[in-house]
Amino acid sequence: PKSPSQYRKSVEKTGEVINQQQSDVIYEAAFQYDRVLILLDILAKENGKWNAYEVKSSLKISDTYLMDAALQYYVLTNSGVDIKKFFLVHINPDYIFQDDLEISELFTFVDVTNDAISKQEFVKAQIEKAKEALVLKSSPKIDIGLHCNKPYPCDFIGHCWKHIQKPSIFDLSQWNEDEKHLLYKKGIIKIEDIPEQTIGTLSKKLELQARLNGTTHFDAGRYNRNYGKLNTKVVYAGFLGNRKAIPQWKNYKPYDIAPISLTIKSADSGLVQNFFSVESDLDPDQQLYEFLDKNLNADHAVVIFDSERFVELLGRMAERNPEMSPHLDPIIGNIVNLKNIFDDFIYFDPKLGPDFSIQTLHRYFGKTGVHVWPF
Repeated sequence: PKSPSQYRKSVEKTGEVINQQQSDVIYEAAFQYDRVLILLDILAKENGKWNAYEVKSSLKISDTYLMDAALQYYVLTNSGVDIKKFFLVHINPDYIFQDDLEISELFTFVDVTNDAISKQEFVKAQIEKAKEALVLKSSPKIDIGLHCNKPYPCDFIGHCWKHIQKPSIFDLSQWNEDEKHLLYKKGIIKIEDIPEQTIGTLSKKLELQARLNGTTHFDAGRYNRNYGKLNTKVVYAGFLGNRKAIPQWKNYKPYDIAPISLTIKSADSGLVQNFFSVESDLDPDQQLYEFLDKNLNADHAVVIFDSERFVELLGRMAERNPEMSPHLDPIIGNIVNLKNIFDDFIYFDPKLGPDFSIQTLHRYFGKTGVHVWPF
């Protein structure tokens, strides 16, 4: 419907289609029972029985999807629909596109009927708890915790986290989420209140010192060991790629990275740089390979920020096109991930915060007057 106020019309229309046997396939079938509204992706009648299909764009089934199916099964069956089978449908990670798209191969159908049935009493109990919460005069007294972001970030984070003043322990980069919430449960919110005797690793001690003093940390020794002996033929690269659920190029799998653009600049060539942009009507693998063959040699050290996607792309290119491997494999072996300088705590600046994205670094270094390619 065009607005939430019209969901009742969708429920009525679905009932009309079923009762009058107007169709054996209904998309976005709407049902409401026990104050719970669902919009089922596909309801299809086969051999006189209804099957339910919930379609996911992921490559596998998660516990969250199984609970989703159980909730929908609860509303469907209690609405009077005789469900024979409930299927979760997801993308087949092993599908390989050839000349034409084969829909039957692209999707995987998983019968989760028995799992949904086993969860019905739990679903009913959770619905009762939710309805009880709706009539409270104030929000439930539930403290913050790992549940705030699992399985998804909660819409009420802005409300429940108001007592957490910045900066806080939750801004720390060398503590994992379990460790941060353990500190919180002990009543520790401010960074300066962390007991020094509880800090077990050197990186944590160095981060705490840098944050308390407002100073940067730079491990010159580790930097020189890891990056100080780079080949003199250094090039800097900036890469953009795209993942599509439905592959469109031969030998591509779902969510394979397809190149969009690549910029390469030599360290000793001033402002001269080479730019590649894919032409959509041509094979992207062949286009990128020709660009790399022209602009990169086996002895080039390729410095790139957050190189994982670029490495993944080149690796899959070599798998799809074995004849390209002799040139691509040396390039992959010479890629230097600049993001590791931050992730491995070789360089740390408390002003950067927990976000080490390329946009954040560009804003920060831009203010300091430092130009760092390709930021």
